[in-house]
Amino acid sequence: MISGISEGTKSLDGSLAEAVREAREQGITWEEIGKALGVSRQSAWARFSVD
Repeated sequence: MISGISEGTKSLDGSLAEAVREAREQGITWEEIGKALGVSRQSAWARFSVD
């Protein structure tokens, strides 16, 4: 059961990261992404930005 939940979480994390990448490509700001996720723009950037 735990491994199944873990796999589901990984899948959701990947889907969320892809959605954020697409949003950034469309010009959505880190502030808007942060608001949608319920975090600060800095937190959103730290989690999803690619250096």
